[in-house]
This record gives sequence, C-alpha cells and structure tokens, in this order.
Amino acid sequence: MYPIERAKPEGSIIEAWIQYESLTFCGLYLKDVEMAFNRPQRNNDGGMRNEKLSIFAQSARPFGDPGRGESFSRNDMEVNKLKSSNSPTYSDELYNLAFGLIRAELFSGCHVNGVKFLGTARDDKLCTQNSGVHVPGGGGSTDIDFYGKLTIVVQLLYKDRYQVIMFKCRWFDTNPNRPGSVKIDHGLLFVNINRTWYDDDPYILASMATQIVYQDDPKAGSS
Repeated sequence: MYPIERAKPEGSIIEAWIQYESLTFCGLYLKDVEMAFNRPQRNNDGGMRNEKLSIFAQSARPFGDPGRGESFSRNDMEVNKLKSSNSPTYSDELYNLAFGLIRAELFSGCHVNGVKFLGTARDDKLCTQNSGVHVPGGGGSTDIDFYGKLTIVVQLLYKDRYQVIMFKCRWFDTNPNRPGSVKIDHGLLFVNINRTWYDDDPYILASMATQIVYQDDPKAGSS
C-alpha cells in the first residue's frame, strides 16, 4: 500500500477519516463503553463540590502516595456557643472547621483547575515542567503578582470527610520596591529565582494557583 498511499495521499486520508467518523457514530450508541468523547479529562480535578464554605468547596485532586503530614495548630473558635443557641450562622461545616484538623497528608502532585501540578522533588527529574505557580494580584495599585514553584501538596482532613487542599510553595522575590527582583523587558517578565520571599508564609489554596513555565536567562542567571 505504500506506493499507492504515496502516489494518492488524498484517497488514503479520506478513507481513514470515513473510518473514524463511522466508528465515532457507532460508538455514540454503545452503553457502558469508554470512548474518547465520554472519557474523563486527563487532568480531572474531581469536579464541583456541594460544600457551602468556600474553604471546603475547591475542586482539587491530589495524587501519588500520601506521606506523613505536618503539624498544624488549632484555632480557638467558640462555635459550640453558636450551636447551643441555635444561631442561624451555625453550620455543620463551620463546626467541623472549628473542631480542628484530624490529620494532614502530603502528596507529590495535584490536579486542579484542569491542570496537572507536580512538586519540585518530582518535577526536577523530568524534561517537562509542571511546578511553576503564579498567583495574580487583585488589580489594585499595591497588589503584587506572586511567582514561585510548588514544593509539596498538603491535604488537610477534617471531620465528616471534609478536606482542604493547599500548595506549599517556594516564592521568588517579586517585591517591586527591591531592585533586581522583577522586571519587564521587551514584553517578557524576568523574575529573580535566586532570592526568595515569604519563606514563613508559603501556603496557598490549590484553587488559587495558575501554572506557568520558567525559562532560564543565560545572561542574568534568572528566569
């Protein structure tokens, strides 16, 4: 078939396309069969959740083998008073949040916002890049965009299977008041990755993250 296909490629393309359309049409009538058009997204984040509190409602799905979690302090919140007085502001979700963390699990990656994120320990071994994190500012004159890399995914588990997915990140110094931290040259954004920022406040909600890719600058040693 090679000489024929090489001589008349249009016929081969049309024949292949007719076969594809025919199989797709037939597949629409097959039940309980996984096809390309009904298969879950590659970076499926779990879909929408029904929780009312936004802290529990984010759609994120960690993956990898869970590791032992970090320790977190419990906030002193007086939700029991709201419950005993039948306050309209009381909810089971709020109570579970106030009850405190049951345990935390660590993961090497996470699907969120239709994107696959990897922690640096795993990402640095690959030829692709999935650890770059960007959190945009709110748009005000003093708001600052944050750029960094994901180091680990933290899943906080509460009562009744409530969960909060957080990203622990290494944030690069983007303080505009410090010289050499960030600049824009010919429409390209340059960030100094050799200087970090917010080392004592590295966490964000996973749903806040957008993914970016860093490219090395051979002249300045920054990205």
